[in-house]
Amino acid sequence: MVPGLIGKFDPASTTGQNEVHWRYNLPAEVAEAKIEVRNSSGEVVYTGNAETAYGTHDFTWNGELADGSTAPADSYKLKIIAKDEDSQILDVGIAVRGTIQSVDLTGTEALFNIDGNYVYQTDIVQLYNK
Repeated sequence: MVPGLIGKFDPASTTGQNEVHWRYNLPAEVAEAKIEVRNSSGEVVYTGNAETAYGTHDFTWNGELADGSTAPADSYKLKIIAKDEDSQILDVGIAVRGTIQSVDLTGTEALFNIDGNYVYQTDIVQLYNK
């Protein structure tokens, strides 16, 4: 898991990209929380209710669109809209599971491209074995 919003989805994938796994952290219990998944053009392709309890929550999107069809291969972005009891929007931390595409070693710290999310090695939260 790495800090980031972008997840790769490919319905024909045999390497685990036929679902996108995000993790989000609510800084407090909220009155209302919504999930939005947007395609690379910024269009909302999925909406749903998010957890409202304080803490870390997982969300796995299987590519199902609002009309019941399956999304095409693309990069998708997660947005969590969380509001407190005064309808103030809270900042929500989001991480995504992805595949390392490249590593840039030209700087003082390794910079990883993980499905379009550029993160330093120290920002990687968890590694998985495929």
